[in-house]
Amino acid sequence: MSGYGGPDDEAERATIRVEEQVALARSLLPTGPGSPTCIDCGELIANGRHKALPGVVRCVECQEVHGDTVFTAKQPWAT
Repeated sequence: MSGYGGPDDEAERATIRVEEQVALARSLLPTGPGSPTCIDCGELIANGRHKALPGVVRCVECQEVHGDTVFTAKQPWAT
């Protein structure tokens, strides 16, 4: 016995790491009612975008210009 654990232990740790990363990604997604119009340009936000990202407040074009992936308020590393 090497004391380092077996292959099953490593697989379990990898599964836990993946689950933690998925939980972090989900926690960064916007929630809530969002906005029917973009807070930057005032254009209507597509229904498909609202379905994909509930709580979204910017259209795709303005979000790309803004530079955030989704929302800065929920990013734990943004200080």
